[in-house]
Amino acid sequence: MAKPTTRAEFIAYCKRSLGAPVVEINVDDDQIDDRVDEALDYFYQYHSDGSEKVFLKHQVIDSILTTEAVATNFNNGETVTGTTTGAKFNISSLGISANYAGGGSAFGLGGEVTSGTFLAGETVTGSSSGFSTTLPTTGFLAQGDRDNGYIPVADSVTAIKRVFPLRDINSANSMFDVKYQMHLNDMFSLSYMGNLVDYEMAKQYMSLLDMSIDSDDKHFRYHKHDDKLYIDMNWKSEVAVGDYIVVEAYRYMDTSNYADVWNDYFLKAYATALIKKQWGTNMTKFDGMTMPGGVTFNGRQILDDANQEIEKLQEEARLVWEDPVDFMVG
Repeated sequence: MAKPTTRAEFIAYCKRSLGAPVVEINVDDDQIDDRVDEALDYFYQYHSDGSEKVFLKHQVIDSILTTEAVATNFNNGETVTGTTTGAKFNISSLGISANYAGGGSAFGLGGEVTSGTFLAGETVTGSSSGFSTTLPTTGFLAQGDRDNGYIPVADSVTAIKRVFPLRDINSANSMFDVKYQMHLNDMFSLSYMGNLVDYEMAKQYMSLLDMSIDSDDKHFRYHKHDDKLYIDMNWKSEVAVGDYIVVEAYRYMDTSNYADVWNDYFLKAYATALIKKQWGTNMTKFDGMTMPGGVTFNGRQILDDANQEIEKLQEEARLVWEDPVDFMVG
């Protein structure tokens, strides 16, 4: 029990640190759970060991238009048009299994919405097959990444640092490529004690040209409370279904995967201080009350001591354990 590896063991450790079972800790179990969650949030936000750098990949998926008839009656590659709204959907795959809230079986068409907005229950017709069917009353369209303009991000991700290029434009193998010639000539001179400064300056110049004229880096927008990574690009022309988008991100150290987090020195001390503060807050209701035998409640002292411990631990986290600020350099 000295080294907690689960939430229950962690809570038991914090209680023992406050005197249990010798001393009764007047804090409700729900209050303890709230304080542990609060401690974890602070640990994830400000402690360098609370998050990890990861490289995440996401495979781009199609939108799915669900119909109430066999989808294979349509032709792959044709356009389905809504007879009421005139909305258009280009089909790229047929026969995707799908369900809808109305009950029964349904059939999905993979592809993308090219114009308009479909209505529930309207009739849709294929441009080349001529086949017509109706859409369900609910859940008839699940938009894919290219129609959304964003990819979903797990709630455990705290920050996105960059989106990797969708294609490697810097890996040309042609002997006529300007970078190939530059490296070939410069490496030849370097082998005979050439000027390394000139070589480095030439590389930086080529990098600047690439960034200004032909960069494949993407501007993106991300907020951790939205769980969506918006990438500002022409999704329909620059990315295809099945392509992978890779991002460099920071993610919480999930306690379900990293049990050793429960044994972190700072987390144990901080959670204990928060529970102690809750204990003192609860006991202030009886402040000054005298028990039989002359014992007097002093919840205010417990609360003041806890506040001092919390302030000290927060200062330690920001000065000792927090990662340095990563300034943007342009």
